Amino acid sequence: MVILFFHACIVDVNPKLPRNNSVVLNGLIVPGDSITVSLFRSATGTDTSEFEIVENAEVTLLVGSEKTVPFSYLGNGVYRADEVASELTRYKVIIITLEDEEIWAETITPEITFGAVLTSENTTGSFDNTQNFLLTIADNPSARNYYWIADLQHYLTPDSVSSRNLCYALYTNSEYVDMFNETYDPAGYGKYFFEYNSFMHFPDYSFSGETITVEFKPAHNGSIKQDSIIVFNFDEHYSNYLKSKLIYEQGGERISSNAPPINYIPSFIYSNVHNGLGILGSYTAVSKCFRYE
Repeated sequence: MVILFFHACIVDVNPKLPRNNSVVLNGLIVPGDSITVSLFRSATGTDTSEFEIVENAEVTLLVGSEKTVPFSYLGNGVYRADEVASELTRYKVIIITLEDEEIWAETITPEITFGAVLTSENTTGSFDNTQNFLLTIADNPSARNYYWIADLQHYLTPDSVSSRNLCYALYTNSEYVDMFNETYDPAGYGKYFFEYNSFMHFPDYSFSGETITVEFKPAHNGSIKQDSIIVFNFDEHYSNYLKSKLIYEQGGERISSNAPPINYIPSFIYSNVHNGLGILGSYTAVSKCFRYE
């Protein structure tokens, strides 16, 4: 009887979401490069080939508070402005679609030279599995900076095939690094007790105008041939977006072992696009390669 009761209460739910939904604006502005954005409609699928692109919209770039520059449509939902981006400049993108929707977003580009210097404790050029790196940053007190560290590792597989992947873990004891993707290991990894998943993030709130040093170590194995350390300086919007996306993907304890699935951690993806979805951000970067024999 209990089984029959629950079976009688089961109702198939097949929500019909609108195919033409919100406009999604995506763009990353890099000082020194041309400015492009992409426009499409939000969808419920994951196959990007099925996304509906937004064609022939009126897209305008506002530089600072005065200069306006039109975007040209390149096809496939991509628009480009005849403007080379500069540092420490406010850019606002305004879109008017054929359906008379108005969407906009803005960003302030970070400085190109932001005082980041990368060095290694290993000066021999040979691979050392205990390799430590030092990042020194001379912070500009007049600019708000959001620093992110990543490591693209080149290595050889057992079949001597060259590959490049984002390092899955970085280790440090630095007090400046954000704890959002942190794991504490009381045994330590070498001399480090804090592991970070793929990225280390630290805004300059606690050291505005100072020169600081962050000592860190990527996860290594014996096949590593090169570390390409990249220090990104994102604007506030893209930094918030990336942090929210990583939190969403990494999640936490979402499903109980003896109960129906429950989302214990609310999911949220940051967006600075008004009347739409997506992200308009900007960044600069410093990188250095460390090659091993």
